[in-house]
Amino acid sequence: MNNIKLLTFSNQNSFGAMLQCYALSKVLTDLGHNVELLRIPIVKPEHGFIGNLTFRIGDLFFNIFRRNRLPHQVNLTDCQVNKDDIYIVGSDQVWNPDLTGDRALDYFFNFLPNHVKRISYAASFGTSEWPEKNIETGVRNCLNKFSAIGVRESSGVQICKEIFNVDATLTIDPTLLLDNYDALIIPETKPHKKTLVVFSLLKTTHEWLKLIQYIAKQTNTHPVMLSERRIHKGISYQPWVTVEKWLSQIANSTFVITNSFHGTVFAIIFKKQFIAMPAHTNRAGRIKHLLEMLGLETRYFKNMDVLYNSAGLLQEINYEDVFKKLSMLKLDSMKFLTNGLR
Repeated sequence: MNNIKLLTFSNQNSFGAMLQCYALSKVLTDLGHNVELLRIPIVKPEHGFIGNLTFRIGDLFFNIFRRNRLPHQVNLTDCQVNKDDIYIVGSDQVWNPDLTGDRALDYFFNFLPNHVKRISYAASFGTSEWPEKNIETGVRNCLNKFSAIGVRESSGVQICKEIFNVDATLTIDPTLLLDNYDALIIPETKPHKKTLVVFSLLKTTHEWLKLIQYIAKQTNTHPVMLSERRIHKGISYQPWVTVEKWLSQIANSTFVITNSFHGTVFAIIFKKQFIAMPAHTNRAGRIKHLLEMLGLETRYFKNMDVLYNSAGLLQEINYEDVFKKLSMLKLDSMKFLTNGLR
């Protein structure tokens, strides 16, 4: 049994961030380890009065999940570094300097003494190319002190080798390691309706609304938009949802439209028919890589025109084949994790 300090985005108001943190900490706890979350504050951008109010309301929902579902958090400034502790960084885009800003090197354990054991699990650079030239030397020095490096995308393996001259192992997102999420699913209290779950879009344009209605008609479902705060005719919306509600909506849906990585992950976990479209084209590699590993490339559409012209929109996903591939990836990733903790 080890005492583990886990560094990830445990304080970000993101459903994916919360659930990957929950999953990895639970996997580690189930393996018999003591887990504590290491918190490094990241300065959040200002979004004006309405935007800041929205974030404060979101804090209320996410803090409930942190308090009830996640391990104890300790700030970096209050952390006592013990030589026998193991430090893990990951998953999520913990190695994306666009997100971590002036704390980027901290997410490579720049603050740890040389003798302390450290590994990464499913760490993501967020993009297919390393963008931050001015900290390359610092990152390289940090990575050479890791005893095991696990990254989430094949592009991350390439970045580690070509930019930092270190070997990395491809590991799946920790949300895919858990056998089930029964503890988080809210039982349905009303008769089940065929629903089309739509993730909140960065910009809900007329074209997007038209596409949603088109897919709802094709799939004979009623569209429900998660975390949407505007009213749209013929579409139900839920402006504020807990992490458990977010997850349960996917679990109880018939079809899913998603533009996020973890939205794609949970559509797969719950064996839903789905389509994935990118919110940011420069970050689409995360979704495409996941789908390629599982033989689901046809569920990715780079734009609306491609989707409208596709004959495969309603093609049933063969989840028996998908989960055969996933079981092998899970086996390899768990082997990497357990070996890294020895």
